Amino acid sequence: MAKKANRNIDVAIPGSLTDIVEAINELMSLVERTAGRIKSGADLWAKTKSKNAAQNLSNLAFGSRGTKKHLEKIAAGKDAKDDLTAIAAQLEATSKPVEQSIEALRKYRDQLREQAGMRTAQKLDDILYGQVGKLALRNVLRELADTCRQPEPPADIIVRLAKEASSMIESLNKDLATLHDMLLGLKKKWK
Repeated sequence: MAKKANRNIDVAIPGSLTDIVEAINELMSLVERTAGRIKSGADLWAKTKSKNAAQNLSNLAFGSRGTKKHLEKIAAGKDAKDDLTAIAAQLEATSKPVEQSIEALRKYRDQLREQAGMRTAQKLDDILYGQVGKLALRNVLRELADTCRQPEPPADIIVRLAKEASSMIESLNKDLATLHDMLLGLKKKWK
């Protein structure tokens, strides 16, 4: 007598429950990978915007070779005519880049608030528009530079304005450096 072979055959029927579950799993995996890529792209975009903002802050800082050097000589009571002329020329030369940096930072403010908090966004406002901010400082420097147009500029006023501008620069540069470093991740929070 011949033996009958007992075989189990698994037949995949298209559209079976197994196929649907596998398709859903594959779709979920694709969604997770896509979400990861989108998050990575968004993080990269935010980091790029932070770097750009840090560069704009750096553009607003005063270096030791320019206006600061001239202010130190004026504040020491040295002959101011050439230094005042140099300050006026630097104000003119930096006008457009400073305005562009301020505008870019103004546009970045809301992202900064979301990223680092309201206190930090308000500090940015102070850096740009405050009593010792960039715009106020440029006004003091303009006033100082305008004194060189007077036939006999009053030395006491020139020295006072130079000292005031120097003090403002020190404060502004400190705040610029703190916010700059925070945006680059070198500092955690504004204190």
